[in-house]
Amino acid sequence: MPAKTSSIKYFPQILTFAFFAFFLKYALGIKIKGKEKLNASRRPVIIVANHSSKLDPFVVLSAMGWRYFLRFYPWKFPLAKDHAQKWWLGKPAALVGCYEISGKGNLDESLKGTFHCIDQGYSMIFFPEGKMVLEGEIAKIKKGIGYICANRDISLIPVKIKYKDFDKRGKGRQRGAQVIFGEEFNSRELREKCNFHELSFAAMGRVYALK
Repeated sequence: MPAKTSSIKYFPQILTFAFFAFFLKYALGIKIKGKEKLNASRRPVIIVANHSSKLDPFVVLSAMGWRYFLRFYPWKFPLAKDHAQKWWLGKPAALVGCYEISGKGNLDESLKGTFHCIDQGYSMIFFPEGKMVLEGEIAKIKKGIGYICANRDISLIPVKIKYKDFDKRGKGRQRGAQVIFGEEFNSRELREKCNFHELSFAAMGRVYALK
């Protein structure tokens, strides 16, 4: 589990959540399905989700609500290296739980920060597609989530995020959001059923199958 001081360190995360939970829930009219499936889950967990908007992490946490946000708190969120190194973004993002991740290099190096967070007992939201994939596009799933499943025993929760009136070109308003929570599964379970090259697709397959 993260040290008590670490939880205090990310107190700005609670304040940020308090703002976005209220704003997004009503501004986007978030519809929530399957939240009761979180009842059996305990920290740490990795929420595995599709990614179509910069708002996605906040939308998921808003849909989760206070009870589950605090149960899994503190949270970590991967932030692309080029964004994390921007002087006006890096430090504020770190205060709310973001950590730097690189899409280049070998998987051991690019996922070093992710493994550190997992080993420290943090929960996180992870987007295996590696970039924003708009409605109607076919994603090329990165190997990262499969590598995580191959090297750590961790609980994962599949989550699908959908927006109404948001086409594949990114035009239209992000409104009428729907968040669907799936059944928790363990990385060990995937390893028993899949070889390494299938792990990423198996994990995201559980996301895409949610309705």
